[in-house]
Amino acid sequence: MRDKQSIKGVGIIAVFLGLVLSKFLASYLGGNAQLMAMSVCGLITILLIMILVFQKHYLGSLFLFIIIAPIYLGIIGAYLDNLYIMGGSTVLFFVVLIAVIKLVPKLKK
Repeated sequence: MRDKQSIKGVGIIAVFLGLVLSKFLASYLGGNAQLMAMSVCGLITILLIMILVFQKHYLGSLFLFIIIAPIYLGIIGAYLDNLYIMGGSTVLFFVVLIAVIKLVPKLKK
């Protein structure tokens, strides 16, 4: 139970750190700073997926890629200033997330 509390604490700290960093970058670099920050985070997640593949965690890397793909679509929509792509990626993210949550317990058995 203690591990779940520490994970929640790390998540909360990461969200607030991201908000502060985003506001700092926006005031320093202008309006496109948030898009640049999302792109850097996207590159980091691609690197993490590649590390998982190299460590032969194929199923985990596949699920992570499936969950992250709609987010990349949303970043592209933000870059193009297209609300339809961003809205579609949000809906697709939740659909994929629900599917993965239902599929993972079946594959663990």
